[in-house]
Order: sequence, then structure tokens, then C-alpha cells
Amino acid sequence: MENAERDEPVCILIVDDVPANLMALESVLEPLGQEVLLARSGTEALEVLEKHDCALVLMDVHMPLLDGYQTVEVIRNRQHLRHLPVMFLTAMYRDQASASRGYALGAVDFVMKPFEAEIIRAKVSAFVALQQHTQRLKRQERKLAKEVAAREAAEQANHLKEEFIAVLGHDLRTPLQAILMTAEKHGHLPSAEEPCRRDGKRIQAIANRMGRMIDHVVDYTRSRLGGGIPIEVEAVDMGELVRAPLDEIQAVYPQSLITFVTEGDLHGAWDPDRVVQVFANLVGNAARHGDGPVRISLRGLGESVVLETHNGGAPIPMDKMEHLFEPFYTSGRQGSLGLGLYIVERIVHAHGGSIRAESSADRGTTFIVRWPRQAAVQRPNRESQPGLRALQQR
Repeated sequence: MENAERDEPVCILIVDDVPANLMALESVLEPLGQEVLLARSGTEALEVLEKHDCALVLMDVHMPLLDGYQTVEVIRNRQHLRHLPVMFLTAMYRDQASASRGYALGAVDFVMKPFEAEIIRAKVSAFVALQQHTQRLKRQERKLAKEVAAREAAEQANHLKEEFIAVLGHDLRTPLQAILMTAEKHGHLPSAEEPCRRDGKRIQAIANRMGRMIDHVVDYTRSRLGGGIPIEVEAVDMGELVRAPLDEIQAVYPQSLITFVTEGDLHGAWDPDRVVQVFANLVGNAARHGDGPVRISLRGLGESVVLETHNGGAPIPMDKMEHLFEPFYTSGRQGSLGLGLYIVERIVHAHGGSIRAESSADRGTTFIVRWPRQAAVQRPNRESQPGLRALQQR
């Protein structure tokens, strides 16, 4: 498989005071496809190295003024060139002492002239591969550093956004509560005229809807900041628990024929408020978006209690089914934040349960929730989540 990024050519410096030797070596290395630089003296080599990042230096030993050894000594005294690979080439110094001096200066090899072209190419090719590997590592490090920085910035932005939503949700409750109290007063005031009572009840209904939206936003933020929606369980009868919200939903949607059946033992340990929240959301959705009768059942089955809500009408499109429980997914519904089913799923999961949906044109739409009788409580780490503390006053 071809690499997405091609390796860039690396620089190889040849240093020799004999032009013919320079040309010969350049010809030998040409098949490698790298950038070959030439220098005819030690001084010129030092100038080239200050301008180019080289993978290897092929250094002739015997040169006038500044010979190969002396040139390498200067190279080693420069911090950024301290580890530059140098390969000595010589036809004059064949004694052990000369080779030892070269290796003492950090030479990677000591090659005697005349040499085989294939051997020189093989040796140089190894250093080219090493340099290109180093360059790839550096590119990956830079890319990783950018990705980490971008991810940290995104996480910080999300955290600030969620903290803002949490505080905003909390601060909106006080004025909304005042609106509700005023609307309720006018809606039920015996001495008020009918238009005033009607408007009061309408404002109360709108304010209640706003309150549910705030609840959804706060619950969403809880789940993001605290690692899950917290629950407080107690022993309850789920069948008795949901009768009050069922009556309220029936009053809001009198046109919907809602039937409710129970079967078996419906006792267990759950968070009563959260169970009612799930029930009200699913039954309310069935009454609001369905067509025809709404059927609800609660069945005690072994270690679980199963809630099913069913409604007729147009099915949920298949391409939308997989997104139902995602946050802010509205599936085209008006006046919805798209958080209801997401929060329902989070509540069910916080109890250790499961939820799924089935929908087809001939069978309608059914939501099935399985509640373990003993909820596996998931408690968020409030101390490590400063934004979560803003949500505690509800």
C-alpha cells in the first residue's frame, strides 16, 4: 500500500578536494534519488552544513589546510552538528591509528579507496532510510501535537458550554416559577373574567412546557458533566407510581384513547421521579405523535418490570431509528429540543435497564423499557465536576 505522504529527499554532503572524486561519488549516489551536495574543502563543507540539514557526510581525509579529521573536530564542537553521521574515505591512511582517530571523532565508517560503488550505495542508503524514518517520526509528532492541542481546546470549549447551560438552566427557574405562580393564580381565580382565566391557563401550560425544556437541558448537562444522570432509589410499586401522570396526560390529550394494563408483581427499587419522567415522556410522545388508541402495559417478569407503550400512525423512518436516542435529534418535530428520548435512555441506563423501539406501518410504534427490580445506581463524581455543582439546586 502506497504511503499517503512521500518521503522527501535528504541531503548527502560529499567533501573532497579533487573534483574528479566529487563527480565520481556523485555519479555513484545518483541512483538513490537524493540531493547530493558537494564541497571541495573543509571550510566549504562547514559553510554548507550551516545551510542544509544533511543525513550523512562522506569526508575525504587528506585535504590541504583543513583535513578531514580537523573538519570533523570542528563539526563535533557545534551543538546542532554533534551527532551528524560522518563516513571517512581515504586512499592514504591505512594504518590502525588513523582508523582509530576517525572512530574517536564519531565516524560511523572508515572506507578505504578504491571502493566498490555498490558497497558505498548500500552504506549510504542505510543512512538515508534512517534519516527519512526520523523525518516521518517528527512529522507524526507535530501532527499528534496539533491533534492533542485541538482536542484539548474542543474539550475545554465543550466544558465551558456545558457549565454555561447548567448555570443558565438553574437561573431560569426562578423567573419561570414566578410566571407559573402568577398564571396559576389568574387561571383559577373565581372572580376573574373568563378571558383572563383562559389566558392564565394558557400561560401556565406554556410555562410548564418551558420548565420541561429546562429540565431536559439540565439533565443533559448532568449526564455530560457528571458521567450520568444521578438516581436515588426507594422501594415503590411502579403500577401505582405512574397512575397520577397517566391521568394528567389523559387530561392534556382527551382525544387519545389511552388504555393501561398491568400484570404480575410491579414492586422494585427505583428512583420514583425518574421513573415518572420516563413514563410521561414515552406516553406523552405516543399520545402527541401517534394516531388512534394508545396502549400501555406494565408486566412483572422475573427480576424485571417491562414497560411498553404503543401507538398507531405513520412509522418512524428506518434511517431515523438509529438516531432516536441521540441528543438534540428532533426527527422533524416542532417545538422540541430533541433531548427527551436521549434523557429517557440515560435514566433507564442509570437504573441498569435497557430501552428499544420498534416501528412499522402495519404494527405501529412500540417502545419497550426493561427495568431491573434492583437498580444498579450510578453515582457521578460530583467533587471532580465543578460545573455539576451548579445543578444541585433544583
